[in-house]
Amino acid sequence: MAKIFEVDLKRPRIMAVAEAAATIRTGGLVLYPTETVYGLGADACLDEAVAKVFAAKARPLEDPIPVAVNSLELAQQIAELTPTAELALKKFLPGPLTLVVKAKPKKISKLLTKGEFRP
Repeated sequence: MAKIFEVDLKRPRIMAVAEAAATIRTGGLVLYPTETVYGLGADACLDEAVAKVFAAKARPLEDPIPVAVNSLELAQQIAELTPTAELALKKFLPGPLTLVVKAKPKKISKLLTKGEFRP
């Protein structure tokens, strides 16, 4: 069942954020605002959750979708970063930045890697 929460970035509602996080942790989907559009998010580590994003967007599995991170540390855990990518992340996070990087094996859903790490 869908729930809608009003978002005020200057005064976030802690319960709304906690409920969104719980939804993501249990494989659900969350629609969230970005600087330009709304994003549809899920746990990038769960195949079933990522499959729901592709299905909801009617997007072919061959078309990649971005993975959002909020810190350099999280990016380092899931991706192979060049020194230039690390500098960009240090400068712009948290904030709007898109990088195309190689995922580390078995750190995120295989659906996000276009099958590169499938056994």
